[in-house]
Amino acid sequence: MTRTLSAIWLLLAGLPALAAGAESKALPERYAELLGRDVRASKSAVLGEALHLNEPQASAFWPIYRAYAEEASVVDARRVALVRELVTTWGTVGDARAKAIADEWFSIQKERIAVLERAHVRVRNALGPKVAARFVQVEHALNLLVDVTLAEEAPLLE
Repeated sequence: MTRTLSAIWLLLAGLPALAAGAESKALPERYAELLGRDVRASKSAVLGEALHLNEPQASAFWPIYRAYAEEASVVDARRVALVRELVTTWGTVGDARAKAIADEWFSIQKERIAVLERAHVRVRNALGPKVAARFVQVEHALNLLVDVTLAEEAPLLE
């Protein structure tokens, strides 16, 4: 577990630098980068380390994870669109639009949990409850790291 935490901290250490990127990049582009290929590859490496899968387990897990990651990327696209809207409309949002933005945020969060829950069930059915629970723990921690990095930069509605 200590090695897993170390791997997560290493990923965390790299996120602020990625989030900062070039100063000229707008928040939605940095957000898209954080949800992009490099972080997904890093997440895969951390998951591989944390799950301690043998060859047959890995053969069962990685196709499930790839399907999960593909499904999660659809939700991530909605998150990017919402952040883009927040950046472009910051300071000009009325009450009705603020309510719609909050409703969309809750919808995205619910879908995010639903996608993870479906993957959890698939992993549990293929590899058992302990591996599935460990998968959820690590995936949740990694998602939180991305969320915290992005929340530091997202503008608050006025």
